[in-house]
Amino acid sequence: MGLLEATFLGMAAVSAAAFDGWNDFNGVARVTNAAHEVLFQKEYGFLNIPYKDPMPADAIFPVASNTKLYVAVALYQLQEAGKVDLNASIADYLNAKDLKNFGMHGTRKYCPKVAGSSECQVVRFVDLLAMSSGIPNPPFRDYFLPYAGSIGLTVKLFINQDLLFIPGTEYDYSNSAFILAGYFVEKLSGKSLREYLQKHIISVLEQSSTEYDPYDYQLSMAGDRRKRVYEYYQYRDPKTHEIYATGECRDEFDLGTANGAGGVLSTVADEQLFYYTLFNFSKDAMGKPLLQDPRSLIDLVRPRMPTSPEQKGGYFWYAQGLLSLCNWSVDHEGCDVIPNIIGYEGGLMCVHTANLLDLHVHPAVMTSVYSSTVVFDVKKALVKKMQASKTGDFLEASDRWPQQMEVSKMAWKLHNEVLNQSKQREKMEWKVRGIILP
Repeated sequence: MGLLEATFLGMAAVSAAAFDGWNDFNGVARVTNAAHEVLFQKEYGFLNIPYKDPMPADAIFPVASNTKLYVAVALYQLQEAGKVDLNASIADYLNAKDLKNFGMHGTRKYCPKVAGSSECQVVRFVDLLAMSSGIPNPPFRDYFLPYAGSIGLTVKLFINQDLLFIPGTEYDYSNSAFILAGYFVEKLSGKSLREYLQKHIISVLEQSSTEYDPYDYQLSMAGDRRKRVYEYYQYRDPKTHEIYATGECRDEFDLGTANGAGGVLSTVADEQLFYYTLFNFSKDAMGKPLLQDPRSLIDLVRPRMPTSPEQKGGYFWYAQGLLSLCNWSVDHEGCDVIPNIIGYEGGLMCVHTANLLDLHVHPAVMTSVYSSTVVFDVKKALVKKMQASKTGDFLEASDRWPQQMEVSKMAWKLHNEVLNQSKQREKMEWKVRGIILP
């Protein structure tokens, strides 16, 4: 629960896998290409289920972990501005005032340790962005605490805990790492994370319906607030597929403590604009105007950590705030400079937003599937039993029930179908002439 780990892992071969269809889907699906052609767009279900308000094409979703890419880009921008070396230890950029803000009074130097060891470990910025820092997550319910007043007070929840492993040696999905990364964006820029993202990313791209606001419009409002999706649980009979109960999902509206790990509100179109601008590997673009140095873009997408220990080639690796698919061949060790696929999924308790950018075809094609409803396949009698129970946790129990509307699988299936129908599977030769790549 809370901000969920991206679930693209191992989905590259999905084309005709078991798939329930779109009958109970509430959300938006859109496929476009880099030539600005809309290959597919459809809105499903309702913005507000009880009132039957149709889902608009420009519905605004909390994109959850898709926020992490914004934070990663911000840190690369700050590195280009000479304010940080992302290969350096984060301890070199923390002073006594920072540590006091984290509740570490009297501490002069940040000294993270693995349990059972007295040795100070080095956590680099690139370790934070690659999910290889070893910094553990706080309990998921802590994400829903009231507005703490600063990201530093949120960092206080986890910064003093033992590392899970030596930084840079393993992969472990850490929202805490990106909360800390968000803190550094504020510290290095002298601006709030909201102000920085608005000025240096959102306004630059002219994303008219996007803003960073983890407090559900308590700060201000982007676009039309009436188009912000409502979020729901639905319960469906496993045999008849009848929806027999709908409940509003309200807990996550004030995701106040998850600064940096989540907090961006956006539309499908605005997110696709972000991807197409940033991941433009043509000679004269290379991430401009968001990034100025071609090496920043290459470092951003460079596969860093395999997302499973047994993984070799052909699957997703964690890069910097995103997932990169190295290549299609499972026999190929290592990765090309430019990945075939860039993708990510943001997950909250009820909203899931999947982005899939295919650089393997020409022109590049991007598929986005955003959902505002979680559907559980569970017998009515079991739900009634849990509701009547005087002990136990209903939400934790629901976590064990089969869920439909897996947007990552839906995105892969739609993506493959559209590519086949539009005959856009022409292979592309990756040669960025005139650019010296590290």
